[in-house]
Parts: sequence; structure tokens; C-alpha cells
Amino acid sequence: MKTLSLYFLLLLVFISGGAYAQKKVFKGRVVDAESNKPLEFVSVYITNSTIGTLTNNTGGFSFTLDPGKYEVVVSMVGYGPIIHPIIIKNDETAMAPVLFKIPQQAYALDAVSVTGKRDASWYANLRLFKDFFLGKSAIAQKCKLLNPDALVTEFNVEKQTLTVTAKEPLKIQNPELGYNINFLLVAFVLNKNEGYVSYLGYPHFEPMDGSESKKRQWIEKRLEVFQGSSMHFARSLRDQKLQQEGFRVTRSMTYEDVAYEEYLSYLDNEAKVEFKGSLNVVYLRKMEDLDYVYSKNTGVRKASYQTSTISLKDSCVLIDKTGRFEKPLGIIFDGYWSWDKVGDMLPFDYNP
Repeated sequence: MKTLSLYFLLLLVFISGGAYAQKKVFKGRVVDAESNKPLEFVSVYITNSTIGTLTNNTGGFSFTLDPGKYEVVVSMVGYGPIIHPIIIKNDETAMAPVLFKIPQQAYALDAVSVTGKRDASWYANLRLFKDFFLGKSAIAQKCKLLNPDALVTEFNVEKQTLTVTAKEPLKIQNPELGYNINFLLVAFVLNKNEGYVSYLGYPHFEPMDGSESKKRQWIEKRLEVFQGSSMHFARSLRDQKLQQEGFRVTRSMTYEDVAYEEYLSYLDNEAKVEFKGSLNVVYLRKMEDLDYVYSKNTGVRKASYQTSTISLKDSCVLIDKTGRFEKPLGIIFDGYWSWDKVGDMLPFDYNP
């Protein structure tokens, strides 16, 4: 009994001590920038996560965070959003509350919104946007955009570019992964001539409620999406476990394996990725989805291992402890990962 009691004592000390050192409460208030009146039901969340809440009747909010770097999004229809970076330090100092003053904002209405008319070009733009924003995978095709009228679309025939903004956060249902997504879209550009798409936004994931059997299905499907993803790669790279997790990194031209020290170093508690040219990332445990193979329009070929190419737009990118690229626009994905869009996205606080 003494041994058993000591085991429980050590376990309790470990759990309580770890929780005390790791967690901090982030709290604040949201008010109207002009009147200073508190605003209720404002959405306050950590971007690309399931962490978030709504303000109460005094404009107050709070949630708990692990040490790390985050972007807090404050969003409400009719108001301009605020993106606020914060750093949670691993010490005993309590965080001071933050006061957010959000300005009222009137969105310019596009012609479709004014007339209420949905012509053939509007539907064509919507199809293009959904294909290149939500994605073309089997999971993405089952996603539902609940408020398409929020979109402001413009297609430039001469330049063959589609630009899209939104008058309010997009509401997306992903029944295959079990998430409701609120996506604050800042910009979306599809350039058909040059063959690229780029978008910037701040998503928040809300897990759906369902039966126990449905929840088990979601767990299995999320794991399936995670395995071989860029998130899986980033976490494995940070821990130097690429081979154990099924990844192989090679030079794009020579296909020779690349050692960690050639592109990976560590800065404080973050992993730094830095290299010239491009690298191939091959995931050896899964084959390409047939929908991806057919989408390439390269003639008849068999599916091969999932292969992506990475290159750097910035001089380097950092990976935090959760496996997030801190500046995702600083790294460019081509190949298999470029096929993954919002419909196949998981929140950064997902754990298999």
C-alpha cells in the first residue's frame, strides 16, 4: 500500500504542477470604439483552433492557453475585425486583461447584393471559389457553405483572375470531419493564367455534436486526414521523427535524401526551417487519392506515394511546439499538399 500511495502522490504532483506551469487565463473586454459601450456575443477566438468563446453582457471573455504565440481574432458582424498577436510566457506572472475597441464597419455592397440577381456568371464564380477554397477532395465536396450571399466576387476576363472577399465570416459545415467552421476571409485570388490560388483568413473550428458512433467516425476520419498532411510533417520534422512517421525528404533534382542539419535548426523553443531551392516530401504510408490523380490531367497513370514540394518565400520559417508554421505564407506547398484546401483542414490543437 505504501508503494501504491506514493505512486498516486507523485502522479498528482506531476499533473497539478504541470498544469500550473503550462496554463494561463487570457481575458479581456470588447467595447464599441465610438461609444465605449460593452458588446455582447462578440466572437473571440484563437485563429485556426477550437479555442474561443463569446463575450458576455459586460463585453467580457476569458479562456485558458498553453505557453506559446497566438493570434486572437475579435469578430462581429457590422464591425471591423481585430487581429491581436499575444505571447503566453511560461512563468507565474498573470496576464493583464486586454481591452478591445472595435470600429463599426459598413461593407460596400456588390451589384449582385443590390439587385438580388444571381445570373450565370455569379454561379460560375461561386463554383470556382468553392473548388479552390473548400477543395475538390471527397471530404471537401461534402462541405456546405451556408452563407454564399456574403461573398463579393469579381472575375477579370482580361487577366483571368477571380478575386473574392466576404461581408461577414463564412459559415462552413464539414460533416465528414465533424466541424462547423467560421472563416474570416480577408482575401482570395485565383489566377487561371498563372495557375495559382492564394487566400488569407482566420478560421475557427467548433466541434459538432453527435452520437457516440458518429463521434468515433469523426475521430477515424480526422486521423486519416492528419496522416501524411503538412501538419503531420511539421510536427514530425520538429521532433526529428520523419522516418519513424513515414516521411522522406529529398532534393527535387537529385532525389537524394536530405539530412536534418541541412535545413533544420533550433531557436529557443522553436524549430527553424531554412534552405535554398525546393525539397520533395514523400509520404510512404499512403497512396495518392484517385481524385487527385484524375485532377492533374496528365493522361492515364497509376497513383503513386503522396508527394509534395516545399519551397520558401521568406528566408526561413519557424515551427512552434504544436507543429504550426508561424508565418504560413512564408512557405509554399506544391504537389499533393497544394490539393488540400479548407475542406481537409484540421485545427492546430488537434491531437491524434
